[in-house]
Order: sequence, then structure tokens, then C-alpha cells
Amino acid sequence: MSPEEEAVFDFVTTLIEQFEERAYPIPDAPPHEEQQAKRLGNKFGVSAAALI
Repeated sequence: MSPEEEAVFDFVTTLIEQFEERAYPIPDAPPHEEQQAKRLGNKFGVSAAALI
């Protein structure tokens, strides 16, 4: 990919990410779901962040 193509790719990617963040925000998990994720993570050795 040429430097110009890479610059356009980065620009379009940034635009898409910004649009998705504004149009489709991901809400914080309710506390009970966070606790459940922590318990499952401890049980299976996976981080809670990976489960939420």
C-alpha cells in the first residue's frame, strides 16, 4: 500500500470508529453482570474485561 493509500485508509478508519462510537455507544455493564464476569473469570482463569 502506498503512503497516500495508507493515509486515506487511516482517515476513513478514524471516521468510521468515531461514527460508531457516537451512533452505537456501548453502555457500561450493570454491577451484577460485572460481578458475574469476575466470578467466571476467576473460575476459568480469564480476565473479567474479556468477558464483559
